[in-house]
Amino acid sequence: MLPHLKAIHSELDNKPHEYFERKKQELELQTKTFKQNFIPNKSLLKCSYLVALRIAKTKKSFTTGENLIDVCLEMFGQAAVDKIKSIPLSNDTIRRRIEKLSDNLEY
Repeated sequence: MLPHLKAIHSELDNKPHEYFERKKQELELQTKTFKQNFIPNKSLLKCSYLVALRIAKTKKSFTTGENLIDVCLEMFGQAAVDKIKSIPLSNDTIRRRIEKLSDNLEY
């Protein structure tokens, strides 16, 4: 590591050991936070697949899932909208879900 540091990152050569320890801890915290935020809850994942299945069955636009937010706000209020927003319903996500569902079909 020392030859790499001197050759590529010479501006960091005089930094104290504590600097690198702090950077390591920051990276570990970022990694932990990233993993916690992007590991989907099973019920959210199931909801996303259920929406994708409905959209596929009705042959509607993939963006239909995103339109549910307006309906929920009107009917159930902001608390329901906050829950719905946590369900992965983007156009690309729904497209991927439908593709995965279609992989499991038998002809």
